[in-house]
Amino acid sequence: MKAFFIVLLVVSILYPFYAMGADIFMLAHNQYEGRYRRLSITEHNLMPSRHVGLTSNEIAVLDKDVAFAYTDSVNDGYRLGLVYSRVQRRALLLDALLFISGIVGLRACRAQRQPEGEHHATQ
Repeated sequence: MKAFFIVLLVVSILYPFYAMGADIFMLAHNQYEGRYRRLSITEHNLMPSRHVGLTSNEIAVLDKDVAFAYTDSVNDGYRLGLVYSRVQRRALLLDALLFISGIVGLRACRAQRQPEGEHHATQ
């Protein structure tokens, strides 16, 4: 049983580092919030690259079907980004619970192994 709680503790300690690395990778390639915000901007695009998204004025000059498809895909990306962020927060909360469970479990294992007289002496 002790091995289980040790593994639980190690995984809960390592997970945030893994999550941070995955988030940094995702951040570099996913600009869902910026693209979504740019849909409501009406002034001329001051950014030299269309990579960051189109403004509403730029979308207005596009073919109707293309404009709809672009806007819809940006909205889909925004919703997916929000869900990813929520899942990531919940995973970190679960990780915190695993960490606490690991510590409580190891303490319970240690207390279970101590003889009755020794257990009272340490309290």
